[in-house]
Amino acid sequence: MQGYDDQIMVRVIITLVLFHIAFRDLQERKIGKVETGSLILLGLAHGMAWTDSLAGGILCAALPEIINFAVFRLDGLGGGDIRMMFAAGWILGADAGLYALLLSGILVLAFFAIRSFAEKKRYVDWKRYVDWRFPLAPFLSLGIMVFLWR
Repeated sequence: MQGYDDQIMVRVIITLVLFHIAFRDLQERKIGKVETGSLILLGLAHGMAWTDSLAGGILCAALPEIINFAVFRLDGLGGGDIRMMFAAGWILGADAGLYALLLSGILVLAFFAIRSFAEKKRYVDWKRYVDWRFPLAPFLSLGIMVFLWR
């Protein structure tokens, strides 16, 4: 029972760090290295084999960048976003980490669709939103939390 309680405590702390990152990104448009580094350290305590964590981290950080470069060619992802994607794969593993990133992307699209609807536009002017730097950490945090607590 002690091991189960420890895992719950690690998940709670990871969740609190994710909330902190999300709110800081909303206020300052910045994701700190200390916060993402603490997620990686907490991922070690989460109990996954380090080889699985490393593979998940590399895949979750590299795949969105490769897709962005090959398809969209946008300058939207910052270093903090990439570190956070690495942390998602590190904590959750490759499968759940990629699902968390997919859920985050769906949440971003839903946010912009709702925002466009609220502004009473018939279409989403993606060019306008691409140039507008929006905080990605709240969406990433929510996606990670969903798969952390599943």
